[in-house]
Amino acid sequence: MNLLKITFLALLCFSVHVRAQETHVIEPSHLEVLYKVSVPKSNSMFALRCGKNVCQYISLYRLRNDSLACSPDPVLRELHFKEREEQMDSDDPDKCTSLAPDRNDFLYRNLSQGRISVYTGFFWTSYLIEEDFPVIDWTICEDSTIQVLGYDCHKATAKFRGRTWTVWYTEDIPLNIGPWKLGGLPGLILKAKCDDYLTITAISARTTKLAPVTFYNFYEEKFQKIDRVKYLKIKTNPNTYPAGTRITPQMELE
Repeated sequence: MNLLKITFLALLCFSVHVRAQETHVIEPSHLEVLYKVSVPKSNSMFALRCGKNVCQYISLYRLRNDSLACSPDPVLRELHFKEREEQMDSDDPDKCTSLAPDRNDFLYRNLSQGRISVYTGFFWTSYLIEEDFPVIDWTICEDSTIQVLGYDCHKATAKFRGRTWTVWYTEDIPLNIGPWKLGGLPGLILKAKCDDYLTITAISARTTKLAPVTFYNFYEEKFQKIDRVKYLKIKTNPNTYPAGTRITPQMELE
């Protein structure tokens, strides 16, 4: 291989790496579902955007805060600081600072590769956690149904990574995914709950005028790869935090 080809390939690899670290559109969306995540004293909005090859699950609270804080417009940056002050002072669960677990994560499912990538951060370090789609051993209760957004939804239950989940999925939307890492059922999960922990409920689903599936990295962070269990042990270890810190219970316990 001559020097010109080597130089070209090196530049190509560098440009792909740089692009992978920058905010950029991955592909168009064909479905967006908004979920309300309710924990004690806080309601938060998350979006599930589905493309042909990639789906993303993101906190709209973090997305708005990051986009305003990193805006080149000083008016929008000032709006960010004003909103953060109002959120911290509010007792309204719909307007206060989000307390939802994993609210700082950007989660992507690569449908063609069967892989999940979670971009997260902890104490000024940014991490990338990758894993295969988890296999969840669901028990389906087909004769137990509710309606969510006008769709008939069947009930299913499972224990997944230390928590017992009850979900309702609709076969009218034949996607075997749902909010967060939940999935593996013959339809889209529109509601999920863990008793005494949280409830996730779809409040809208649309197929027009959609934001694309996008890789977000407003602060141009460099992500360190880390094993999921190792990261979980660090984040849930009380010795990791300053004394008196209130630790948010994690979605995963194991």
